[in-house]
Amino acid sequence: MSHLKELILLFLINIIIIACSKDLEIDTTTKANASPFSTYYFVIKNPTHQDYVMLKNYMNIYGPPVRYEAAVLLAGYYVKTHEYDKAVNLLTRYIEKIEGDLFLKIIGNMWLFASLELNNDDVQAKEIYDNLNKFKKLDEYNNALKAFCISLSEPVYVGNVNCLERLGGLYNSNNVKKISNKEKAEIIGDLQKRESKKIVGPMKILINKINTGVSLMNGALLALYALDLDFDVSTENSNNTKHSYVIDAVDNEFYLENEYKINFSWDFNNAVKDFYSYNYSQFRDVVAIVVKEDFYKSAEYLKNLFSKDRKHIVRTIIYTAYGFQEDLQGLFNKYGKNISIVTIGLEKDIIDFFPLIRFIFEYNAPLYAIIDCFSGLFLEKYYVDYFNYSNVYAFTDFITANNKLFYDRYKDFYNIKPNAEALIGYDIIQYISYIQGYISEEPEYLSGIVRVDEENDEVLRQLKYYYIRNGLLYHYEELDKLLNKDLK
Repeated sequence: MSHLKELILLFLINIIIIACSKDLEIDTTTKANASPFSTYYFVIKNPTHQDYVMLKNYMNIYGPPVRYEAAVLLAGYYVKTHEYDKAVNLLTRYIEKIEGDLFLKIIGNMWLFASLELNNDDVQAKEIYDNLNKFKKLDEYNNALKAFCISLSEPVYVGNVNCLERLGGLYNSNNVKKISNKEKAEIIGDLQKRESKKIVGPMKILINKINTGVSLMNGALLALYALDLDFDVSTENSNNTKHSYVIDAVDNEFYLENEYKINFSWDFNNAVKDFYSYNYSQFRDVVAIVVKEDFYKSAEYLKNLFSKDRKHIVRTIIYTAYGFQEDLQGLFNKYGKNISIVTIGLEKDIIDFFPLIRFIFEYNAPLYAIIDCFSGLFLEKYYVDYFNYSNVYAFTDFITANNKLFYDRYKDFYNIKPNAEALIGYDIIQYISYIQGYISEEPEYLSGIVRVDEENDEVLRQLKYYYIRNGLLYHYEELDKLLNKDLK
């Protein structure tokens, strides 16, 4: 297990969730009356003195149920620092008071069992271990089990045996004989040795949690966890700590900083240029570019490309709450079928106005979308009719094999769905791992990167081309190959 100082962002709130294939369910539910902190954050992160201070403050400032939850999380801190008496004291006082958070209640019982077992209190440990069976049929149990193993720096499974079963090996059968104190001491000593194993000289990384946002940060942390890398990660700056790398964001652009400052953001201007070159001969006489305000500059960039050929009439329409429909209807009334419509933006933004475009123009105008990531959202039942016979261009997707695997791992680990920025976070860590020699071959990046151009401090991506017809998706390799010629 890597010695990470931070494993997930402190507050997992206001997360935009995007479905990532036709078969994936959209889940937008949120937990009511949430605590002012993330339970999962404190459960799985490595312990720091700051955790102790913060959780004690929560216990002192807040009343129930926050006070009870903070107490159980503080007990988890004590389990990780091997102060089992303190953990038992808190857990026996507060664990039964936890009512609204089944995940915390279950892992609290697991921590109580571990503390008793590692303190040689066999009788109470077995009682708690047996009581854990009543939680096994609950959905929260598996997540709690994984988080419990992570909190002990133990692999979840060795073979088919999970870490809870390994620790409770004495109680898995009613007929197991009592082992000697010497044998038990050897088992405990071996476990504690694995828990306290230190990696010499970890690479220090700061992920600025304020600027980078939840999804990108979680993607980076998942890479560190999944690759089991020798990195020491913090999410808050410290004047006393020198960081080898800083992952930060400025005005929605993402950077990796060292002696250089590489921009890992989506370069929509390059995407627009490639899109224009690839489709130039297909555009009709009139081109309408439809965007939200954030992508106005990209729309103007595309408009300038058209202005050089002087063969097209180009109109730019900014999506707003008022007047947008009248602008579209006016174009249709004036030019009819002689229009090509291009939209530029994030996938989650395109769905706000694409259906209205289709409603007015029906299938009389070819539709194009240049987006960050094709997740499969356009194939969902609420949108698939609107996006029928549409051309989609994206830097990356969540549907190819490696990216779908990332999606599944992310959702399994965080119990939420990623957006495209998570892929950028994951790729930044992959890049660091490669240049530091942690992995021997240049990785297969997930966010569409084909090369990191260190001389120009940027990354180069291919634009992928998809076509939707009658609810089916077609991915065309020709564009990838065409663009790749310029990148070699």
